[in-house]
Amino acid sequence: MGKKKTFEGILSILKPAFTLIFAVIAAASSGQPADFLYPLFEVAILFFLTELLLRKNRVVGHCVSGILYFLLNAQLFFKVFANTYLTMVMVTNVRFLSDLSDKMFLYVICIGIMVAVCFAPTTTVLPDSVKLPIPLAGVIALELMCGFFVPTSSPALAYFQLIQQGIQSASYSGSIEQNDPSSFQKQGIDNAVRKPKALGKHPNVVLIFCEGLSQNIIDDDRNIMPNVAKYQQKSLSFTNYYNHSFATLRGLIGQLYSGYQLNDLDENHLVSIQKILRDEGYFTTFIDTEPDNEDFWKYLYSFGFDELISEKGTYTGTANSISDLAAFERLEQRITEDLDREQPFFTAIYTFGTHANNDSPDEVFDDGSLSELNKFYNFDVQFGKFMEWFESSPAFENTLLVFTTDHATYADKYFTDAFPDYPREYLSIDRVPLFFYFNGVEPDSIDVGGRNTLGLAPTILDYLDISRPNYFLGSSLFLDKNTPTISRFSTLYQLLGEPIIDTDDGNLQPLSKEEQDEINDRLKAYFAAKLWDSDDTNGVDSELLLLDACTFTVSEDHKTMTITVTAENLPETYDEIQFAVWTEKDAQDDLVWYDSEYQDGVWTKTINLEDHDPTGVYHMHAYGKKGDAKQTFIFGWAIEVK
Repeated sequence: MGKKKTFEGILSILKPAFTLIFAVIAAASSGQPADFLYPLFEVAILFFLTELLLRKNRVVGHCVSGILYFLLNAQLFFKVFANTYLTMVMVTNVRFLSDLSDKMFLYVICIGIMVAVCFAPTTTVLPDSVKLPIPLAGVIALELMCGFFVPTSSPALAYFQLIQQGIQSASYSGSIEQNDPSSFQKQGIDNAVRKPKALGKHPNVVLIFCEGLSQNIIDDDRNIMPNVAKYQQKSLSFTNYYNHSFATLRGLIGQLYSGYQLNDLDENHLVSIQKILRDEGYFTTFIDTEPDNEDFWKYLYSFGFDELISEKGTYTGTANSISDLAAFERLEQRITEDLDREQPFFTAIYTFGTHANNDSPDEVFDDGSLSELNKFYNFDVQFGKFMEWFESSPAFENTLLVFTTDHATYADKYFTDAFPDYPREYLSIDRVPLFFYFNGVEPDSIDVGGRNTLGLAPTILDYLDISRPNYFLGSSLFLDKNTPTISRFSTLYQLLGEPIIDTDDGNLQPLSKEEQDEINDRLKAYFAAKLWDSDDTNGVDSELLLLDACTFTVSEDHKTMTITVTAENLPETYDEIQFAVWTEKDAQDDLVWYDSEYQDGVWTKTINLEDHDPTGVYHMHAYGKKGDAKQTFIFGWAIEVK
């Protein structure tokens, strides 16, 4: 019995000692010695509390002690690897935990050790003569006093703040109801620049979103991304340009719709750049490089591209993703196919290879010892190969290539280890790249003065001389920074549950409480507006089209379906109308284009359901053509065939 008591006593001392060692590592990782102070206090509090509980009830004391030590160590774990305690972004992105698979083995080992130590058998080690409430109260009082003088967060306070943010976010989200978006409507895109003569009447657009890329990585003296740096210098580039939010789920949709996101997977029913380009006669495509991630696939599908390419099958990247090498090969293939169309195209791709925690499956930088550098170097090599192909392709004659990112690189442990001389006050906000490249571009650099990625969509459209009604919160980056019409949102970084940060002039500062409250009220109105599920937001009368213009009739044997469109209820007259039809199952693998027949004011087409799935949700887009003009999108419909 004595040996067991001694062994449990050693384990009881090991528990706080292990946590203190973890706290030292966390403080060393952050470079802030003060980060050790509060874990020290909280280890002392847990030590005395454990002793007190064990005296009352051994089982309760052991269980409560194990849980509390694990919670404290979990915060230190996040501090070591993510440079911050647990945040709402981490909690809301837990569904994408598999995206961190490159380092998952290391994380599992660390968590396993934490569990083993924290829940090891526990016994009292202090003599009964020690009056435990006195030192316990003393340490608590000391920590509270230090809170007034040492401005750093404690692990326990971080949990309290997380719970508080969760409650506030839930309350905020629960108060949002869809509302008329008219207060955000703009009549068109600011005309701040003329389209270059080197670009033809309807230039194609290729948009590359590189996962999590800060500008400092391109600028680094070690020449980590020489190809990206070279083409940035040869392009029309925008400098002092910041991300408007974090992470990917907010970064992609936020840039395509020029708006903020309430919750990660919320849809936006307002106008997007792909909708405007489709109305201009473009065929729009998005290439998904995480085809095995169903939540991400559904999220991309909601963007409303004409085609979402999401190919399940052989994966060459991490987390069942498509590697950057394969992603650029798919982009080349898609552009080649797009060139065979009789209409301009807008093709966007999001690459996954540079995601946090990834290493490179192909090329490595220098001796390959730093995974953070390997992944960016590998992307650069594959981008360089793609650009060689692009410049030799017929597409180069009339295609605007836009290069940017979904958001800044997150400054976790691997980033700070790889870039120790590049301090980041805010872990998820930074300068990011944006440049335009095409055949005949005149290299130039435009300092946008701290404006953000909400400006992507209006800037591309302004450069193409396309102007349509919209609800964009951002403005064209070609406008002078002091133009009165530029939205206040153009320099604001927003993430629900965190302070709103102003990036104006590159001086990152949180807003005052008064302005933050004012901006939050305006954001609440925007979040309500973007839920407005009506084609009125796209400049089309939804009741006119969806109730009167189109009908579907399925034959009794469920072998055919007839689509009927009444011409007088369409917004314009057309010489030809085509229907693009596909079923929701397996994306658009059964997409078929049908020519319709016109007679007595009605366009009709009978399709064979056996060419698709006999039952399920069918999607149909109607496209019209007048004379020699390009084909334009009229409207879309979804119907369930039972």
